Amino acid sequence: MGEGQGEGETVRVAVARDEAFCFCYPENLELLQAAGAEIIPFSPLRDPALPAGIDGLYLPGGYPELHAGRLAQNESLLREIRQQAAAGLPVYAECGGFMLLAESIDGRPMAGVFPARARMLTKRKAIGYRQVTLTAKSPLGPAGTVARGHEFHYSEMEMPEEVARCYRLFRPGGEDLGCEGFRVHNVLGSYIHLHFGSNPQVPVNFVESCQKFKERPT
Repeated sequence: MGEGQGEGETVRVAVARDEAFCFCYPENLELLQAAGAEIIPFSPLRDPALPAGIDGLYLPGGYPELHAGRLAQNESLLREIRQQAAAGLPVYAECGGFMLLAESIDGRPMAGVFPARARMLTKRKAIGYRQVTLTAKSPLGPAGTVARGHEFHYSEMEMPEEVARCYRLFRPGGEDLGCEGFRVHNVLGSYIHLHFGSNPQVPVNFVESCQKFKERPT
C-alpha cells in the first residue's frame, strides 16, 4: 500500500476541518495521502452528514467546547457518526475530536460513541510531550507500535473500566503515565495528538484498516 497503490484503490478518509476542529499536524494528512488515502474535508458544524462513501474518519483536535451548542444541534451528523462507528468504520479521534465522541460536553449532547461525559476545568489538566506504546490492536496498528506526540487540554473524561485501553503513556524521560487510548468498536479516541512523522507506519496502518473496512463483505 502507499506508493504502490494503483488507480482506484485509494480509500476515502473524512477529516473534520472547521473552527471547532482546527488543529491537525499537516504532516499527518500528507502521510495519510502518501499511504493511499484521499482526504475528504467536512465540517461538523455545518454538514448534516458525513461525506458519502467514506472508508475511515479522522477527528483531529480543536475547540469543540467553544462550539458545543452548534455541534449538539447537528443531530443528524452526530447520529450518523454513532451509527458508522457501530458498523465498524475505522475512526481515529484525538483531543477535541475525542470529545466529540463523548456522550456530552458540559451537558451538551455529542455523538455518544464513548460512554463518558467531557467537562471543562478551570485549570489546565495536562501539557507536555508524550510517547505512546500500543498495548493492544487498534486502527493505528498492532500492539508494540510506538509513536510520539503531545498532550494539551483543559477538559477531562472519566472513562468506565470496561472500555478497552490501547495506549501506555510515557513522558520523554521515561516516566510511566499509565493507560490511555480508548477503543470502542473500531474507534480509537485519545487526548494525545500524535505526530505521524514519529512513526510513518502509523498512517499506513490506518489506511490498511480503512482498506479492510472498504473490502468487507456486505
